[in-house]
Amino acid sequence: MEDLIIKIFKRGLKDLLETDKRVIDLDVSEQCICARLAFHMENHLRSYDKEHSSSMFEGYYVDVEFNRMFGEQPKYVCYDGDRHSVRADLLIHSRGLKSQDNLLWLEMKKESNKNNNESDRKRVASVTQKDVNDKESVNNTSLGIYLTIETSSFKVEYYREGKRYKEENIKV
Repeated sequence: MEDLIIKIFKRGLKDLLETDKRVIDLDVSEQCICARLAFHMENHLRSYDKEHSSSMFEGYYVDVEFNRMFGEQPKYVCYDGDRHSVRADLLIHSRGLKSQDNLLWLEMKKESNKNNNESDRKRVASVTQKDVNDKESVNNTSLGIYLTIETSSFKVEYYREGKRYKEENIKV
């Protein structure tokens, strides 16, 4: 499943570059770029199911700036011994309706934005931790991505089970 999510992410990123590179070139907000990436990724989720006569992604959505967990309860993560209120920059999830709710948690930063980089990385790592006993915090997310938009490339860091396990640069 993780490889498939990465494939959908990369296809969405490719579409973003092919169709919406101007939003990046104009130096628009991270939220705007995330929204465009989410649009392309959700199209690939739906296309995958259609092309493979599958229902694997039925009931999953790609949302940006999502900050609720199972209704009205705010999302929290735990790291550094504290509880932190969070919202995902981009999230593939079932909006709380499936046992495996979160498939992907993505945090995006532009290279020029130096704010909270380390805490964002900790957040991505913490949401991918398995078997956390705190039912009120986000955990057990299949895959975490920390994406940095640089001048001529995207730096991608992949997280699972609470740890960064791979990095790559994707040329623009």
